[in-house]
Amino acid sequence: MFDLYTASQFLAQVVDTINLQYRTQKGRSWAKTTVETILSNPIYAGTVSFNGQLFDGTHEALIPYDLVCALGMMKKVRSHVH
Repeated sequence: MFDLYTASQFLAQVVDTINLQYRTQKGRSWAKTTVETILSNPIYAGTVSFNGQLFDGTHEALIPYDLVCALGMMKKVRSHVH
């Protein structure tokens, strides 16, 4: 999903591509808002959000933090603790 967005940079195109291959657990098509929520979630980069601040999580990052920044996923980052 992240690679698709990086390649196309159009959310609608990502959703269309995902829906050609995958369905939700309930067998439905993926909604644009659901995909947008996933793409904007900092947890996939190994961080957690608390009170508007980002902190390193104890979990492994699934995507590099620089990719998160490049995708513009984190709109408001007030503070980041390493």
